[in-house]
Amino acid sequence: MSEGVTRRPAFASKIEEYRMDKQLTPTGAKAHQRSDTEWRSQPYSDWHRTLPRWFWMTDVDFIEWRLRNGKLTAVAVMDFRTDCSEFWVYNLSDRTGWKHFPAQAMEEFLAGL
Repeated sequence: MSEGVTRRPAFASKIEEYRMDKQLTPTGAKAHQRSDTEWRSQPYSDWHRTLPRWFWMTDVDFIEWRLRNGKLTAVAVMDFRTDCSEFWVYNLSDRTGWKHFPAQAMEEFLAGL
């Protein structure tokens, strides 16, 4: 392989095949596909509140992934305000607990994962 050329992961063609019928953002990421605002996790949340208190559940919004040694690896768990003005992130790489970020610091944090 030529210097400076990276090999595509084996799953890349499957991702491209999946994306063929999806709307994409200008950066090539899958765009939001739903037009409704249904809270689909509410039944689970309501049910979980009936369980003993030591069954602790946290509602998170996203899991951030990176390729590490050719394997897709979860690197952070995120929760945020609906207007994306504040973020709470648990960095799975250093496991130092939840951290709070204002919007302007979030992209820098993500780039460092």
